[in-house]
Amino acid sequence: MNFLSVIFILCAVISFESAIAVYRIRRRSIVNILYFILTIDFTIHTVFFSQFLVAPSEEMADILARISGTFLAIQPALILHFTLSLTGKIRLARNPLFIAMMHSPGIYYTSEIYWGGFFTDFIQTRWGWDNIMNLNSFSAVSSFFYALSVLIVCIILIWQWKYHTEIYLEKKQGSIILISYSCGLISYIMNVMIATFLYDPIFYTLISALLYAFCILALLTGVRYAIVRYKLMIISPETAAMEIISGIKEPVFFLDPDGRILFQNRLAEEIVSDLSKKTTINEIFNIHDSFSNCIINLTSGINNKAVLNCAIVGNNGLQKIYKLRMKGIRNETGTLTGIVAIAGENPDVSGFQEKFRLTDRQLGIIYMVVAGQSNREISERLQLSERTVENHLFNIYNKIGINNRIELINLVIRYNILEN
Repeated sequence: MNFLSVIFILCAVISFESAIAVYRIRRRSIVNILYFILTIDFTIHTVFFSQFLVAPSEEMADILARISGTFLAIQPALILHFTLSLTGKIRLARNPLFIAMMHSPGIYYTSEIYWGGFFTDFIQTRWGWDNIMNLNSFSAVSSFFYALSVLIVCIILIWQWKYHTEIYLEKKQGSIILISYSCGLISYIMNVMIATFLYDPIFYTLISALLYAFCILALLTGVRYAIVRYKLMIISPETAAMEIISGIKEPVFFLDPDGRILFQNRLAEEIVSDLSKKTTINEIFNIHDSFSNCIINLTSGINNKAVLNCAIVGNNGLQKIYKLRMKGIRNETGTLTGIVAIAGENPDVSGFQEKFRLTDRQLGIIYMVVAGQSNREISERLQLSERTVENHLFNIYNKIGINNRIELINLVIRYNILEN
């Protein structure tokens, strides 16, 4: 068994494992079923092609080439059919007339492989057998452009799916699959160019086979990575909840009872984009004491909902003040297993800021004062001198008409921009 034959046997093993694994995830899903059929087709084709390379005679090579060519001819339609289903074109993917039209080219090319002039000869190279395409045959030449156009259409469908969906997980999945399809397209174009312009029996068999193997592995690897990393083609309570959360038009965090962030939607990621090292809701919103009291109430069953007034404080001070609405999630025994936290902008803050003509910097300092931070701690946080912080506080007191921190705290509580 030669080098190329081993590579295609490995491709067959990878393809078969992928087919079984994805089918077992969701056996009734049309997307998973079509992926199963596509990868089984890849498996059968690569097995027969590996044996074609090491066939003991030209007659056997001819037979194996026609069998493997049959499964190769229907691959473009299967890839298109799978892509339509994956990108939400379910109605089109289920339409009997469209299915017949989509697979008719594969049937035509299969008949040409068996009874037409698809191949002109077979030659044996140091890498194994190779077939010489009849470049004067319409079916042989058009098959290249047919497969090329299908791959381009699939890439366009994936691109549209990625850029038009509002679901965060689908955008991530689309990015990965778009890269894998593009790699497959590039390898296919290179294969066609080498076959057309740089044909050399000594090297063509090796290069062509390697490029095709890369095309298969690129497609399979992209889909499998999207399954493992972003739960593509998987429906479970966890991923269903994630899809629901992704579609909410407010920043949403899904937390465990200790406040660790298990999942957040795209809007939540945007508001904490410069706080990537912070992994708990306490660290992000600086609500340690309040959150602890909230957890006590949720765990004890006193309340199953809570609203906290809080803020995201970045490296440069206050960014925004929020009302954090939290609801407990319980299992069948009533035990608290998680928390959904929705961060909405606090409307009271804008009124407070506008009434006293406070700048964002001054509002940030007010928040840190009420949080109990000293002038030194504020200066270190904002990278300012203590004298500058004192000047900011003097201006704040003048604008509001108060004299000290106690009056500032009472005023903030009265305007309901921070919890009591």
